[in-house]
Amino acid sequence: MKEINQQTTIRGIDNLFITTDDDTLKISLKKSHEYQPIELITIIHFLLTHLQSKSKFELLTNIKTEELELVQKQFYDYYILVCCLLFKRNLTIRNSENNFLYTEDLYKKIIEKLKSQDELYARELNSNHIKELKTRFFSKSNKLKNSEGLSFVIPCFDHLADISLDRSNYFHNSLRPKGPKDIAVWFERLFSFNDIKISLPHMFYDLSIVINELMQNTFDWARTTYDDEDFIKPNIRACAVNIFLQDKIKLKDSSYDYIQDYLKQIFTTEKSKIRSTNGEIELDLENEKIAICEISILDTGPGMARRWLKRDYNNISFEDEGIAVIECFHKYFTSDRSSRSQLRGRGLSNVINIIGRSGFIRVRTGHVLIQRNFFKNNIQQEELQNSNLVFDHTNNNLPKINGTTISILYPFIYAQLP
Repeated sequence: MKEINQQTTIRGIDNLFITTDDDTLKISLKKSHEYQPIELITIIHFLLTHLQSKSKFELLTNIKTEELELVQKQFYDYYILVCCLLFKRNLTIRNSENNFLYTEDLYKKIIEKLKSQDELYARELNSNHIKELKTRFFSKSNKLKNSEGLSFVIPCFDHLADISLDRSNYFHNSLRPKGPKDIAVWFERLFSFNDIKISLPHMFYDLSIVINELMQNTFDWARTTYDDEDFIKPNIRACAVNIFLQDKIKLKDSSYDYIQDYLKQIFTTEKSKIRSTNGEIELDLENEKIAICEISILDTGPGMARRWLKRDYNNISFEDEGIAVIECFHKYFTSDRSSRSQLRGRGLSNVINIIGRSGFIRVRTGHVLIQRNFFKNNIQQEELQNSNLVFDHTNNNLPKINGTTISILYPFIYAQLP
């Protein structure tokens, strides 16, 4: 029986292979806000891949019987279970006493909670609504406010259109114009609710463009099979946003990987270099600290290479798959002749332009993993103009994962208001 425990690394999950005979996985869960950068979305992506391919699968969790009520009330602390349960309704989940955790009542209550949260996204918030939102999600009496309130996932379950969970009002709201401006408003509220002031004035809008571009790509490209013949069911597209304040990051001295290397560089550099790298306007913040914003966009669609090449994996070599994934990032470079022509290239190119100043990108799709530390290796415009984007690390021969996760890390300076 395979296991994901508290010590399992992202690299370990990337290399974890579940055979056709494995129908049980033991997983030691943490609350959503307790995961380090890119950990949460990596685990969700791994689990959904195997739920998609198996008719029978069982999760053995460390959740205690008395915690079942918390799963219902504080569903945002258990996004892994929420995504898995709504992705495959007949999933078997057991608690630490080996009793069934899943109930029909739990399924219905989670749907109610998601709809209630989504309804708040649709509102033009006035002072009363903001007060309600603070009470429900960012209570002043909650000592863990800055941990719990700065981590959330927006899922779209394309196969649940009949219960209106296929599109989130966060991204699709008929009452307001669709686009990054709406998302930027939510970024600002996220920080203001938690009494955080930042010294990077354009970050809200810039990162909202990143979210908008990547989520739009999933809507256009990740809902159908690689040949556009059929809709994929079940299918989830999701955006995870995590704000890691300085005290929340755990640097591992004994561990070396590309994510840890990036974090160590950010948190050991002079703050002035982060400001100048990002082109910040200088603000004199007292007790200023460094923080990281993670944006991860997940889909369980056909995968970038299959969509790009319009061929199944058994007709794509590992080398060609890696090349195809990188080609997806090149501006105006696409093999699609439809009305959606050039959309993917343009969107991913815009993302690189924004984060190429000091961010980090990690892409996991199919058998491929690519990563680049832009703080160490700034983007050069010639790379995009000449369709010659280079990544620091590529691996084209990992166990296959369905769909795609694109994860962005971006640094900023903040101060906690009194």
